[in-house]
Amino acid sequence: YRNLGSLQVQAVSTKATYKGNVSTFIYGLESDHFRMLSYKTKESQSTPKRQQVRYFGIPAWRWNNSVSAGIKDHTGTLTARTIGKQGQDPEDTSEVERNTRLGEYTEYDFVYSGELPTDTSLELGVSNIMDTLGGLTVSSEIGTETNVDNSLYQYTGRSYFAKLTQRF
Repeated sequence: YRNLGSLQVQAVSTKATYKGNVSTFIYGLESDHFRMLSYKTKESQSTPKRQQVRYFGIPAWRWNNSVSAGIKDHTGTLTARTIGKQGQDPEDTSEVERNTRLGEYTEYDFVYSGELPTDTSLELGVSNIMDTLGGLTVSSEIGTETNVDNSLYQYTGRSYFAKLTQRF
């Protein structure tokens, strides 16, 4: 038998949405914010709980915003997704990688949605419009030794998609 430890998480998630129209023109705004207050782990009964907010994989916050506009059955939506700064867990890393940090990262996406005749809908989109790679290390130096930059979020850069749905 083995004690698998414990995990204690406290977070706040808020979301605000506004939708409106002027004649046939429709518009909407949406903001979604997630704040990690506490993320404590205890690996076994004999180890103390450790706070891990702001370490890799556990950002302190995320913030997603979108703006949409269109007419009747045709809408365009622009979304910005931002993730907070992160760094290495000092207890789980080598001396060389200890100063590795990731800065804030924002990615922009666009989606067109349209209703077509005969109960068909179409979505066309571009993910990561700016063609950036997320999660690039900002600082990873000790003396003259430097780690190779790596990416944790966006490996593909800009991508395109299409979705056609037929309802019967």
